[in-house]
Amino acid sequence: MKILKSLLANSRLIFILISLLLLFIPFSMQIFARSWNPITSDGFGYYLYLPQILKFKDISGTQTWDFLTKAEYGEATGRLIKLENGNFLNKYPIGTSLLILPFYFFADSINNFIGQKDFFKGIYSISVTAAAIFYCIIGLHFLSKTLKKFFDETVISITLILIAFGTNLLHYSTYESGFSHVFSFSIISIFLYMILEFKKNKHRLLFWIFLGLLYGFAIAIRPTNFIVGLLFLIPVMQIYKGEGIINFAKTNYFKIFLLFITSLAILMPQIIYWKLVTDQFLYFSYIGETFNFLQPEFFKVLFSPRKGLFFWTPILLFIFPGFIIMIRKRKVVSIVFLSIIILQLYLVSSWWAWSYGHSFGHRAFTEFLIFFSIPLGFTVDLFLKIKQKRFKLFIFIFILFLLFLNLFQMQQYWRGLITRDGVTWDEYKKIFLQPCIGIIDWLRCDWL
Repeated sequence: MKILKSLLANSRLIFILISLLLLFIPFSMQIFARSWNPITSDGFGYYLYLPQILKFKDISGTQTWDFLTKAEYGEATGRLIKLENGNFLNKYPIGTSLLILPFYFFADSINNFIGQKDFFKGIYSISVTAAAIFYCIIGLHFLSKTLKKFFDETVISITLILIAFGTNLLHYSTYESGFSHVFSFSIISIFLYMILEFKKNKHRLLFWIFLGLLYGFAIAIRPTNFIVGLLFLIPVMQIYKGEGIINFAKTNYFKIFLLFITSLAILMPQIIYWKLVTDQFLYFSYIGETFNFLQPEFFKVLFSPRKGLFFWTPILLFIFPGFIIMIRKRKVVSIVFLSIIILQLYLVSSWWAWSYGHSFGHRAFTEFLIFFSIPLGFTVDLFLKIKQKRFKLFIFIFILFLLFLNLFQMQQYWRGLITRDGVTWDEYKKIFLQPCIGIIDWLRCDWL
């Protein structure tokens, strides 16, 4: 027990151990899923910009189909959408591919010696996973730095463990690393930390430029990430509460202009792409897909066995006592966090496909785990202060079970024992804690 306490009292060591595990997991993927390739499903669409533009030299998308294998052709169908002008539009935002770009270049340089012909497998798929793990580690690093503004080392360590192994962040950093969520998580994590550092850096122009770059990347990865702009309310309400928003804008108009310009600079590749392909500078690329703002599916998003946030990530239920404490201790921060979470919940619940299709857990909240982390930390801090040893032991065992359950169900998903979308209560009861039984009959325990 003393060894465990000593270990948890060193959050940097915990962070390093988590990072090493993230690096190890892709090497074990063949144990769980023998045909694993992160460039698939939505990940295919996010990545497609790179070979399409850099290899095929085909921004219009009309010739790209000729370079694809039969399997890749199927992946591109529904993701490269034919327009009336004859061009094919990639419906996914470009931001994720921009962040993958350095890793793609490195893979491409290695491929000069390998001579691989397929740009969607092998060294290129490894580059995507390497990028996702890199950004996940960066995101966790800045999450740790943010948590240090609120908690001691032990609380930080436990919170990092709960986020890394009790949620689907691990899944989207490794198995489905081509999706955009871990990239958003990283950018938003850095952005939040910089916002909390606002008072010390508000007079530095480079600080405002960096904030603009981060905000631009957040939107370029997922346009709905624009709601994290509400984080600017934290310094406005804390530092400039006497001046008001208008006076804040007057005092910092040039810096705000710099922030806007740098954000726009990051969005320019997307705008240019839209102009070249659609003849319009702004374009809603999810053609035929809509928000049903008058019929949000709140309950399903939160509790459904299909993709419910708390159903598949029950560790997040511990945020509720934490938020109560947080509101008392950090009122402004908690109000802004709650506003962002509620707004994201409304957007997700209003989307025509509220389950967000194939995913482990509800992936639309993965990038927003940063806003769950701090209230979760307050709950951890509360539990650590409990004096009744039996009750504390019960909570400890229960949390360990939730961590185990998340990781167990994650490998079930990897092996195909959990339906990609549409899990019913009856199906869930069938696979609950079952190592070999799944809805796909031929997938058993042959990997053991």
